[in-house]
Amino acid sequence: MEGSGTRFEMELELMNCLASPEYLHYLAQSGYLDDRAFVRFLEYLQYFKRPEYAKFITYPHSLAMLDLLINNPPFRKEIAHVSFRDFVHQQQFLHWQFGKTAAPPRPPAASAPASAPASVGQGAQPPK
Repeated sequence: MEGSGTRFEMELELMNCLASPEYLHYLAQSGYLDDRAFVRFLEYLQYFKRPEYAKFITYPHSLAMLDLLINNPPFRKEIAHVSFRDFVHQQQFLHWQFGKTAAPPRPPAASAPASAPASVGQGAQPPK
């Protein structure tokens, strides 16, 4: 592999490939995801989560996929199935299509929930 890029460049390319459900399917079909040495290598790649390295990642989903591959053995098994690969791809597409602009709702800072009791200082009795 000499002359084909630095080690960092090759590891970055692999990280970006992990965002592809099709590539994960290939890894599973080829037996890589059953290889403990390969899973340990994936654990090593967690350095890409650090901000000084994460900024180089083109496809942030690769970080989520890395976590799934390391921490979720059933995911490693299921991604070998075409139907699951397609499901993951569909979910990823839906996230890209709708997830970026959808911000979680934020409750108003000054108001209490409707079901909350009045505060003790306002004449209410504390719960017993």
